Amino acid sequence: DKSDFISAVEILRLHGYPQKKYRNVEDVFPSDQLVTSPGQELSKIVYLKEQNIERMLSDMDGVISARVSIAQSMLTDDAPEEQMSSVSVFIKYSPETNLQNSVTQIKGLVHDSIPDLDYDKISIVLQPVHYLNPGIKIVKNETVKDWLNIYGFWLAMTLVGGAWIIFLGSIFLIKNKERKRKISQNG
Repeated sequence: DKSDFISAVEILRLHGYPQKKYRNVEDVFPSDQLVTSPGQELSKIVYLKEQNIERMLSDMDGVISARVSIAQSMLTDDAPEEQMSSVSVFIKYSPETNLQNSVTQIKGLVHDSIPDLDYDKISIVLQPVHYLNPGIKIVKNETVKDWLNIYGFWLAMTLVGGAWIIFLGSIFLIKNKERKRKISQNG
């Protein structure tokens, strides 16, 4: 059924599937690669750090996806050697989990993962995921025949029950009138 497929895809998305594939050191630094420039090596190391932090954050309860960006300053001859980098973290999380209380822990994790990073240079953005309620089925246009197939038995039982109530009520009223007439004739 198409509506079940939509619900299944939504449930998978809610739980962060399909998961991101992370690269490892061997992928970024293949053994058969020629010598690269220091700038390229630094970019690869930063990329691996980003992925490592993303993986740690993704393992937290309630996190559906995490993205980390480490902004390194460009090294030039006239720039000071130790310019501080900054880190941006974006986390999409399940609304059932309150990650707002975990911002300090997340900042601490990022701070401890990157040497010489100033704590104030870490920005965290948390966004709850908005999803369709998988329990709600997509409403189809039902015909009278479909409605009767589903609710026909209960409709028939209600009509029969109502007829019995009317029948018994009529008998009660007739008997009550006869009793009152007999009392008035005898009295």
